[in-house]
Amino acid sequence: MPSQTKSNNLIVGLDIGTTKICAIAVEGDDIEALN
Repeated sequence: MPSQTKSNNLIVGLDIGTTKICAIAVEGDDIEALN
């Protein structure tokens, strides 16, 4: 069971990281569009 919890935390961490990367990419696109 502890290993399953670690796996879930890892998946959540990856999801958060992917979301941040996507947000940064979108912000970068918006800045380029303004320029």
